[in-house]
Amino acid sequence: MSYIQKEIGGRLRGLKFNTLSLREFMLKVDWERYAYTANYAMVWAGLFSNAYAKQEEVDFTFEQVIDWCDELTQADFDEISNVMASTEAYKKFMDAIDQQKAASETPDEKKSESVNTLQPA
Repeated sequence: MSYIQKEIGGRLRGLKFNTLSLREFMLKVDWERYAYTANYAMVWAGLFSNAYAKQEEVDFTFEQVIDWCDELTQADFDEISNVMASTEAYKKFMDAIDQQKAASETPDEKKSESVNTLQPA
């Protein structure tokens, strides 16, 4: 599933997640303030990609999307992010990040992680 409809900006809008939306997400998110900007970037990306897929004009600005996001609930964001996370483009992106992290870890960090996973909680 790569598509969801939500009431956004006063009307039902589609959000489509694919390679284009992942690119738009990466361009719009502020990586230094990720926790504060990721939802804005995610909703923008889904709306933008949906408009492109349907060959419709983008009839909203990023500023409007930010305002609309401020009216959404955490449940809305959870639903949208679950759709985004279920796409192949997102899964490949996360796999690449995991591989990059693993390649950059020192042997001591890898050993420490494996020991920590064996410790009882």
